[in-house]
Amino acid sequence: MESRNPESPSRPFPGFVLPLFLGAVLLWPGSHEVSAQTPGSGGDEGISATEELMERPTEISPRSGPPGTKVTVRGHQLPAVTPINLAFGGTRAGFEGLAFVLTDRYGDVEETLEVPEWAEPDQIHRFIIFDAYFDPISITGLFHVTDEDGHLHREGEIVSIDGECAEFVGADEDFYYLLGDLDGHSEGDEISLEGPFVETTQCGDGAHIEVASVRGSR
Repeated sequence: MESRNPESPSRPFPGFVLPLFLGAVLLWPGSHEVSAQTPGSGGDEGISATEELMERPTEISPRSGPPGTKVTVRGHQLPAVTPINLAFGGTRAGFEGLAFVLTDRYGDVEETLEVPEWAEPDQIHRFIIFDAYFDPISITGLFHVTDEDGHLHREGEIVSIDGECAEFVGADEDFYYLLGDLDGHSEGDEISLEGPFVETTQCGDGAHIEVASVRGSR
């Protein structure tokens, strides 16, 4: 797969799926702190995912879409004039390398990449920046993969309801605010839902889903 930004000094890198030893990287939902460790390490020797990776600012645009969506990924405060690998990962799916590029003299990178066809609307996904040896050095916020109707699919629990806003934690500990009719479901209920990702801060700074359909998951 080739996805190139003509402004960047970069070259193609073959797509491939990496082992799932970095799976914990994908399970950082922003408001929940999860620590990932390098293989073979333990205790205090492990790498803190939040401290080591989230400290480097990144942006993605757009933040949601179906497989095939073109996404601009920007990374900052990376090693300057250094080769890096850009990849896309999903829970229970591993990681696929998408591009091998060179950061600029300021340690910035900007590439337009395509969401792989294997991405599923019921899983969480991120773009990941690796060094040349595939050690992760930065990750983006969640990219919300949708189906052909523009809907996310999630299973999880309603943890609180406050007026028009409900707080929901998915099966992968991913956090969302829910907007819309919950069809009589209340706090503590386990549900399956579909709906579009909404760019709003109506209920808070987290991701929002406008509920299109919902049912009990048990």
